[in-house]
Amino acid sequence: MDKSLIINKLRIMTKPTRTVIMLAAAALPGTGAQAQPATVASGACGDNLTWTLTGDSVLTIRGTGEMYSFGGESMPPWYDYGDQIKAVVIGDSVTDICGEAFSRCSALNSVNIPSSVTDISKHSFYHCKELSAITSLRTQPQPISDVFPEMDMRYCTLYVPVGSVAAYREAGGWRDFVNIEPIPATAAGADTLVVWWT
Repeated sequence: MDKSLIINKLRIMTKPTRTVIMLAAAALPGTGAQAQPATVASGACGDNLTWTLTGDSVLTIRGTGEMYSFGGESMPPWYDYGDQIKAVVIGDSVTDICGEAFSRCSALNSVNIPSSVTDISKHSFYHCKELSAITSLRTQPQPISDVFPEMDMRYCTLYVPVGSVAAYREAGGWRDFVNIEPIPATAAGADTLVVWWT
């Protein structure tokens, strides 16, 4: 049975140049008491996947299985909203991130990658120069190559499960991140870690 998801703030930590907001997705009955952000656009992005962009600038992908293939003249359906998307939340049954999926999302500063994702194609985050936080929930990193071209890896923090930092520091593609940190204990069980630059 489908359940609606809401995002609950767990904690806010302020640093000199940014505010870090840890969020967890909580399943609630469909009658949810809290107002949900308005839908800006939505559609299909896989045989069993849907996407929704809401007024809080969050792009959410839900469902099961693989994304459609994008690239060349076939751009992702949210491409025209690239300058509005600040956070991407990928559901925990999505299995891949296709090439150029989030290419030129110029405002994107955070993304959540669930443990179910086993393949991330080249150029998935091409030209995402504002990306400042990535949360990967896989304990064993999947191999990647040229996924984040034109992004300065010094200024993006990669958050990974506790006990997996060493594995990511040794894994091809992931080891290019200068800052690899364990997901804070205060976010245990969280589905996403969102960073908004201030």
